Amino acid sequence: MTRSPRPPGPVHAALRAAAALAVNRRGGGARILLSPGARLTWRILVEEGRGNRIVLEEGARVAGTIAIRGHDNLLHFGAHSRWSGRILMRGAGQRFAFGARSTCMGATALAQEDRDIEIGADCMLSRGIEIRTTDAHAVIARGSGARVNPPASVRIGDHVWIGLDALIGKGVEIAPDCIIAARSVVVRPCAERGVALGGVPARILRRGVTWSRDWKPRFDPGALWHPGGDG
Repeated sequence: MTRSPRPPGPVHAALRAAAALAVNRRGGGARILLSPGARLTWRILVEEGRGNRIVLEEGARVAGTIAIRGHDNLLHFGAHSRWSGRILMRGAGQRFAFGARSTCMGATALAQEDRDIEIGADCMLSRGIEIRTTDAHAVIARGSGARVNPPASVRIGDHVWIGLDALIGKGVEIAPDCIIAARSVVVRPCAERGVALGGVPARILRRGVTWSRDWKPRFDPGALWHPGGDG
């Protein structure tokens, strides 16, 4: 996966103005940039490091705990997103991105060993989810001494629904418009759009599906989510 050090979207002039008021208010080593209408209710722990940034676009609502150990990390929450949970950043130059209009009821995200977590727009995350770029400990081949479980970034496409207690492991990439069933363990990428995955380890259970936040017996196919739509 190609990694980019830049934030996923512009930092508006109003955001930069708000930043001057937020610098060093919480944690000391994280610069907080709030756009109009954004709200941040975090317990922020900067254990060590400098140059870290937390960016909330217009109308974003973020609550929970964040712990940073490292330098030049970026946390970016898209416009009108809703995140509740825990984020741990352990490394340098990493990015955690949560897309516009996406929601999360309660997840833990671990970005470690200089790898990124990117979650697209219009996603819906339930409770008890864990997303991680690392196993946190090394598995080593005895014969060669080589580590056999290297870290890798995680990327989740637009309009993905992740169910209760799912685990998204290192190196996983999920195509847009997918569903991850509750309590699934996803350890391999899925490049196919419009599928439902589930199980341990997760596999494709059904193709040609999408999802909606509404519930009713029948939907107008023309009104369903599509790439480039407004969610």
